[in-house]
Amino acid sequence: MVRKIGLSLALCLLFGFSAFAQDSKADAYVGFQYTRVSGSVAPNWTGGVGQFAYYPSKWLGVVGEVSGAADTDGRSSAMYTFMGGPRAMLRRGRFEPYAQVLIGGSHFSNSGVQQGTGGASANSFAAAVGGGVDLKVVHHFAVRQVQVDYLFTHFGGATQNDFRVSSGFVFRF
Repeated sequence: MVRKIGLSLALCLLFGFSAFAQDSKADAYVGFQYTRVSGSVAPNWTGGVGQFAYYPSKWLGVVGEVSGAADTDGRSSAMYTFMGGPRAMLRRGRFEPYAQVLIGGSHFSNSGVQQGTGGASANSFAAAVGGGVDLKVVHHFAVRQVQVDYLFTHFGGATQNDFRVSSGFVFRF
């Protein structure tokens, strides 16, 4: 009798751990981004974004992000952001919506090639508030259909209120 209870308990624990393992504890995202930069001579910027997220619970995670974008009008300007913060994700079904708040820093550089002047660069506080939707394809792979963010920076004593949208691939482990 004790042996059957022990075997049953061992099987329950084994199946319980395998069910727990169905949720990924971390993911990495790589994608393309479009940023609409306010107050710029060249308002349309494109680039890439990468994120790493760790989920200590099923719905709450911690995200680190690095992104870079350059103007599309050939003015040799680029902006990089380095941010991190919390993410809340609804992990049910194939569509997984999430919301996040990221804070960190931003670096702007302009080589001055197009204007014929010397280059300039500056650092700033940066924050992004937004969210998106992942489409789960298989257990370890998803497609980030869209991520939309309000991106706040403060360069040169002026506030920039930018809009950013991205899409790409999520690898889960």
